[in-house]
Amino acid sequence: MGFFLIEDRGTRNVALMGMTFALHFFAYMSLEFIQEPLIESVHKNGGDISEHAGYESFAITYLVFTLSCLIIAPVVNWLTPKWAIALGLVFNQIFMASFINLNKYFFLSASALLGLGASFVWVGHGAYLAQNCTPKNIERNSSILWIIFKTSLVAGGIYLYFMFRERTVDDIIKDGSITTLVGIFISISLLGTLNTVLLPRPEYKDPSEGMTLSENLAFTWKLIATKKMCLLAVLFIYAGISRSFWISVYPACIKFTSSLGGNTTKLLAFSAIATGIGQIGAGFVLSVLGRRARVIGKDMIILAAALLHFLSFIAIILIFPNDAPLHTTTGVSGFFAPSPVIALICSGTLGFGDAIIQTQIYTFLIDEYPSQSTFAFAIFKFYSAASTSAAFFYAKTFTLLWHIIVLTFTAFAAAFCAFYLQRHFKNNSNHASQDNSLETKQNEGEVAMEVKKHSIIIDGVNS
Repeated sequence: MGFFLIEDRGTRNVALMGMTFALHFFAYMSLEFIQEPLIESVHKNGGDISEHAGYESFAITYLVFTLSCLIIAPVVNWLTPKWAIALGLVFNQIFMASFINLNKYFFLSASALLGLGASFVWVGHGAYLAQNCTPKNIERNSSILWIIFKTSLVAGGIYLYFMFRERTVDDIIKDGSITTLVGIFISISLLGTLNTVLLPRPEYKDPSEGMTLSENLAFTWKLIATKKMCLLAVLFIYAGISRSFWISVYPACIKFTSSLGGNTTKLLAFSAIATGIGQIGAGFVLSVLGRRARVIGKDMIILAAALLHFLSFIAIILIFPNDAPLHTTTGVSGFFAPSPVIALICSGTLGFGDAIIQTQIYTFLIDEYPSQSTFAFAIFKFYSAASTSAAFFYAKTFTLLWHIIVLTFTAFAAAFCAFYLQRHFKNNSNHASQDNSLETKQNEGEVAMEVKKHSIIIDGVNS
């Protein structure tokens, strides 16, 4: 494979991890895109599940994910990142299996297990990424990871298109082919798990190696209370709310807007492709920019993404009925007639903006916390999962306008915090060397940490 021709071992490791994510999320996100329509169809055909159980599932998943992120860092360090990812993928596969015969109690229990698995996957991925990056290549490596990872959306969308070209979600429920569909998804995800098990050791040593469980937990709580992390939390929260919108609420709008065409499930497939193209396009742009992105500044890049999202929100509220996230709509009840072309353009811009914000969060974390990456990524996922969970809870009752109001407010709040962080903290972080004796001192009295001969001192935390 071409990955093995990459000379830099850290970059090669990141690319291989990207392959794991491409395989698994081809399966998982394809299923996630049609989750709510699938459940509604099962309910409509007399199944033992409520029509909005999809939103309930998302809410439970992200609630468990949120709580797990507070305590998962030491477990990930103990397992090592690659084995944490592998374990998390197995939990994901159990969740996918619950669609073979949808039952409310097993489905919601599997949703909780999925949340636990997600904490292993995402905190493990953040730690493995950080242990294969330096300040010189973080933009390139995170962009490479994102490009490979997000091919899953395009591939999944193409698969869904051919799956639903002549059929609907109701058809695969009635004829039982949902079992075949889920079986294919689980098999592909298992290939991702195998690839994870074969991942090489990280290029750089984990600086938290040797810390006790109590030291790990103490440091997580110290870090979460710092001023810098509180500001970053606003970015994390927007990333979570934004994800809930483009992965579930917006696809539901497309599916439930009958005036978009006869088979809106097929349009969902195109939406997934457009979102994936947007995500990959953002990865290519950032990869080409490389270190020049630092000249532009993370703040300006995040502001540009927030503005792009805002324009997308305006277009969405103008063409979709206000109650489109909640149930099937008929006729034209938006400001303008729903347009499949504009709907797909919005899918692409939502994906593009999301990828920009996510990758800039990665660079913020690895720049500011080079020796505490496991903790920093755990906190990132805590906040983003909490906001996603909250969004899925209110998604059962919110009309489209209320979704857009929340998204707009948090988008510009995130941009404001990015400007403050870039100006106030950009000269305050010193990158630590990757060796057995690590010392990281951060100015402004936020966090001072020393790891020498497997001991840790944490002091100077200001809230």
